[in-house]
Amino acid sequence: MGPSLVIGEALVDLIPNHAGWYSGMGGGAANVAVNLARQGVDVALVSHVGTDAFGSFVVERLAGEGVQTQHIVREPAHYTGLVVLHGRDIQGRAFSAYRHRTADTCFGPQDLPDGDYPSIHMAMTPMRAGEGRALMERVVSEHAGALYAEAEQAAARF
Repeated sequence: MGPSLVIGEALVDLIPNHAGWYSGMGGGAANVAVNLARQGVDVALVSHVGTDAFGSFVVERLAGEGVQTQHIVREPAHYTGLVVLHGRDIQGRAFSAYRHRTADTCFGPQDLPDGDYPSIHMAMTPMRAGEGRALMERVVSEHAGALYAEAEQAAARF
């Protein structure tokens, strides 16, 4: 049996602080993978990041937390997603997402690694349309016996 899989976005959060900006790793799927690894779960993240410095930062942080990163695709034609956290705006959001044509929009059915997995957690944001939806449909059709969880809901519990 392979590791638990988490499928979804891994990106960079920019967070203002007293000295300027702090950069951290973010994305619902990446956060779930890290928290599972911290609890001793054998876990791999399936994601896409750019070949930029932010992509390298994300992959290094995940590996440092014990998350398997061999299923993270480096996209040379796309940047790593970026979220800027700030005070709440008029619509009540506490962040601005810069994700137009970023690497985390490149999911497709080819991203599902072969194998048996005890659980599969999927972040729904990148799976709502197009090839991301085709990936989600493949997961459901090929791994009907696995435990599924929606990553953003799981992240809220940590």
